[in-house]
Amino acid sequence: MTLLVLSFLLAAPQQEGLKKALQDLALGKGDLPKLTVTWDDLHVFHGGLRLAIRGDGTVTQTVLRRKAGEAKKKVDAKDLKGLVELLIRHEAWLQRVPERAAVPDESRADLTISVGENSITVWEWYNDLDKNKRLVDIRDLMKKIAWK
Repeated sequence: MTLLVLSFLLAAPQQEGLKKALQDLALGKGDLPKLTVTWDDLHVFHGGLRLAIRGDGTVTQTVLRRKAGEAKKKVDAKDLKGLVELLIRHEAWLQRVPERAAVPDESRADLTISVGENSITVWEWYNDLDKNKRLVDIRDLMKKIAWK
């Protein structure tokens, strides 16, 4: 069995669990404070942003060699619901980009979504973010709702 098939089989229960948990949150069910969405494109040489929004509204961020907005103390529930709905619309629990070796000077951007015990990290090549219009849409909404 190839590594790709094996990793898919291992990830499927987590993906389904996370999908269900996000759908429940969108319907006003579930435990919103157990949600954490983290964008991470920090790179040792290029800098970047690590931005986390939790279901209780708290925001944490780390910025290196980039400009970033000032984090709000709290994200409101309406904006959290909008973030959950965008995650669902983009099926953010699914890894769309196949694994391959990076070319020189190439980096990845990661999105980690956790609701309770269900946690998934998906990624895209940083230089392809705008072309893919998937994870970058989520990042842009996260910045909009997390920054003053």
